[in-house]
Amino acid sequence: MDFLFKSGDGGQSWQGIGKGFPSTNQPFSIWADDATLYLGGSDGLYKGITAFPTVKWDRDMFMQDEITGIYHGQYGNYALSPRSGLYQNEPMTGQWRPLHENLKDKTIHTMLESRDGGILACCESGIFSSVNKGKTWKQTFDKGPAYK
Repeated sequence: MDFLFKSGDGGQSWQGIGKGFPSTNQPFSIWADDATLYLGGSDGLYKGITAFPTVKWDRDMFMQDEITGIYHGQYGNYALSPRSGLYQNEPMTGQWRPLHENLKDKTIHTMLESRDGGILACCESGIFSSVNKGKTWKQTFDKGPAYK
């Protein structure tokens, strides 16, 4: 049974595009650009190329932990793993760079990139901000967990 569908005619008809995605993987988050779908799930990050009649799903070999959030950013997409942290994809190389190495709380629930490139991370112990692409972090809210 398909779990993901696309429409090329404004919703008049729908085509299943989830075939080939592992049935053991619980999907959590999706993001799409013009020709690519990014789907985060219980066993990692998958990339689906939509240019073909059927979507071909490929697992990202470097992002195999649970991925609960995928976010678009000005300087590359972000992927969030509650077990291993926050990563940003380098558009030129396609590699995922960890942004959480100097973050005090790696239990990140969600994140946001501001217009000026700053990053906010909502964590179990509060909200943290970075103004230098994750090199350093400052706690800006410490009154408990921040989820959204």
